[in-house]
Order: sequence, then structure tokens, then C-alpha cells
Amino acid sequence: MTVSEMAARLNVSKSTIYRRLKQNGVEIDDLRDAGGQLTTDGMNMIAALFDATASDVSRDDAATSHATASATRENDPALTIAVLEARLEAATDTITRLEADNDDLKRQLAAAMDALAREQADRQHERLLLTDPAASGRRDGFFRRLFKRG
Repeated sequence: MTVSEMAARLNVSKSTIYRRLKQNGVEIDDLRDAGGQLTTDGMNMIAALFDATASDVSRDDAATSHATASATRENDPALTIAVLEARLEAATDTITRLEADNDDLKRQLAAAMDALAREQADRQHERLLLTDPAASGRRDGFFRRLFKRG
């Protein structure tokens, strides 16, 4: 498939494809095979660029372009596969990132729980020292012994 055919199927111009590739630092030559046709990975890359930026389009335009893209995708199984592979890759990346965030939050929670347990033990020890003279190891002073009854 050529860039022109890909542009027609995505309902965008060739220059839009080239501009998006340039914005993302991708060279078009890297997406082509020896015959000048787009490789499957190249089609995946281009399809992913346009699916990821669908939120840039206004809601009315998005509904129209989505309907057009859906009709186009139904006619081209290779493009459908490319789009689905790009979405799968994006979802896998998101899952990996969320799992890492989850692990980090679990570590932070464990550290906070340990700190809380230490703080509670310290407070309990302080309360014991303030309320129980025997636990504090205090001795009666000289005058207290003199005037102590009993």
C-alpha cells in the first residue's frame, strides 16, 4: 500500500500523514519496503498516529470521521489488523505502566503503615511514662520521703 492509498483510507491528505510522522520523529523511508510500499509495521505506525489523535478533532468531526474510517476499515482487512494491533500495543503499554504504578503505591502504603505502627508504639510508650511513675523509673525525692505517710 502506498502513502496515497493509506491517506485515502484514513480520509486525510498525504501531507497530513507526512506532518504527523515528522511531529513524532518518524522517517517515512523507515516505514517502506524495498519496492516503496508501506510495510505492515508502517501501516500500523500511521494508523496508530491517527487513532491516538482522534481526540484533537471536534466531536462532530470525530463522529463523521469515525463513521468514514469504520466504513473504510471494513473494506480493508490489513488496515483493520493494523489499527487493532496499534490499539493492543497501546493498551499493553498502559497496563504495564499501571501495574508499575500499582506496585509503587503498594510500597508507599507499606512504608506508611510501618511508620504509623512505629508512631503508635512511641505514643503508647509516652503515655505509659506520663501516667505510671513505676514505669518511668522515678524515685521519690528527699522531701517526699520525709513527709510520706504510711
